[in-house]
Amino acid sequence: MSTKFKPTFHLNGSSPETLSDEYWKVRAALGVAEKLLVETAPNARDFYIQKDSDAKRRGAVNEFRERMEMIQKLKDDMVALAEHAQVTIDEREARRNR
Repeated sequence: MSTKFKPTFHLNGSSPETLSDEYWKVRAALGVAEKLLVETAPNARDFYIQKDSDAKRRGAVNEFRERMEMIQKLKDDMVALAEHAQVTIDEREARRNR
């Protein structure tokens, strides 16, 4: 996933400070979710009694990797959005200090 559509900050919309804070909170929550997800990593012992156990275990590992990648992509998106908001914050601050 990539962030193609980023907000434009103006007087009638959300403040960049508020959204930046929220993006960072989401990023932190995703970090917690990632740590919890690691605890669910496939274990070969959970598959060995099944027919085609190696193939099923490999499939489970691939699905697990995909889940981890999804979380990483979401984390990256939140950072990109927070950085976008920070650019606006920095630009406004620079204009005030002229």
